[in-house]
Amino acid sequence: MLSKLLLNKSLFKFLSWLWLGVSLALFFMPSDQLQIASSMNDKAGHALMFAGGIGGWYFYLRSKITIYQIGSCLLIYGVAVEFVQGSLPVSFHRGADFSDAAADFVGVLIGGAVSLILEKKFIQ
Repeated sequence: MLSKLLLNKSLFKFLSWLWLGVSLALFFMPSDQLQIASSMNDKAGHALMFAGGIGGWYFYLRSKITIYQIGSCLLIYGVAVEFVQGSLPVSFHRGADFSDAAADFVGVLIGGAVSLILEKKFIQ
C-alpha cells in the first residue's frame, strides 16, 4: 500500500507545488500575521517545512534528478528567502535570519534521510 502511494507521481507533483506556494506565502507574509510563540517554534517550523519539501520533491522527481540536487536547490531557495526577507519593507516585520537557513538545512538532512529510507524499504 505504501509503496503504491510513494510511486504516485501525480500526488507528489501536486504536493510539491502546494508546498512551494504555501512556503512562499508563509515566508513573505508580514510576521505580525503569523502566530509563532517563540524563536524555537520558528526554527522547528523551518526544519519541518524543508523536511516535507525534500520528501515531496524527491518522490515527484526522483527518476530525473538526485536527492542531493533537490536538497541543494531547496537550500539555495532557503538562503534566497532570507535575502529577500532582509529587503522587505519595515512594515513586514521581517529580516534576514540565517539561523532559519540552518534550520532549513537540518530539515533537508532529516527529510532526505527519511525519504531514502522509505524508498529503500518500500520501493526498491
